[in-house]
Amino acid sequence: TEARYARDAAEAGAEALRQQEATAATEAADHRAAVARLEQHTDATEAERTAAAEVHSGLRRELHESTEANAALQREQAAAETEAAALQDSVGQLHDELRDSEAARAALAQDQAEARAALQQERGVAEPEAALLERERAAAETRAALEQEHTAEARA
Repeated sequence: TEARYARDAAEAGAEALRQQEATAATEAADHRAAVARLEQHTDATEAERTAAAEVHSGLRRELHESTEANAALQREQAAAETEAAALQDSVGQLHDELRDSEAARAALAQDQAEARAALQQERGVAEPEAALLERERAAAETRAALEQEHTAEARA
């Protein structure tokens, strides 16, 4: 019976040892699985960091390009504003020249009318007053038409 007790105790000890080994093997497998999951998570995190760094780099590059494009547009706008101001000055000068030209034409027409009148008086030819007024009216209409034409040309 003592041998039986010893054998039962040895079998119980062996069974306890097998259970401890099985538990240790299970815990080791669980530990290896946890380590593998941690490594996968670390790899995924590193991949996310790399992707985020690439996106960040791309955004910085786009910001730089956008800043350069904006500066170029501002330079173009300043050049266009300068050109517009120069064109406005030119248009103003053309209007001034047109006004001076019209004044010179009017003065010339007046001088011509006075010269014709003086010539007619010298010759003794007197033109009826109604005909003279008609000619003056026609000359005024011609001047007005010329002024409109020159104004249209200056605007064009």
